[in-house]
Amino acid sequence: MSKLEDLYKTLGVSSDASLEQIRLAYRRLAREIHPDHNPDDPSSTQRFSKLTQAYNILSDSKKRAAYDTLLKSKAGADESRKDTGRSLGSFFKRIFASSGPLPEDGRDLKTKLTVMLSDLVSGTKMHLE
Repeated sequence: MSKLEDLYKTLGVSSDASLEQIRLAYRRLAREIHPDHNPDDPSSTQRFSKLTQAYNILSDSKKRAAYDTLLKSKAGADESRKDTGRSLGSFFKRIFASSGPLPEDGRDLKTKLTVMLSDLVSGTKMHLE
């Protein structure tokens, strides 16, 4: 699923709905769209499956908290995409600004090098490939 579905919309409740409101909305919609009540509608099975999935996530407090966090992060990403006239570089600078400057190419590479003490004292420069 590439697009995050709004499970609250699927159940027809607001994002601050109580567990009881979620349960009542699920029961009402389940009766309406259950495949046994709609034998002539081939899409009722798929709709009922989505409804049940939404209920299973929103009725579990841990799953709901994780979903809400994901929904908020998606909303934040959508807002970032609305910024016009800004480059991708400035987007990443805003995200990582609090963690300090980004390292230059190769700055995070490590290697072992044996040098003579006399080279260190004299300030000899060495080229690594």
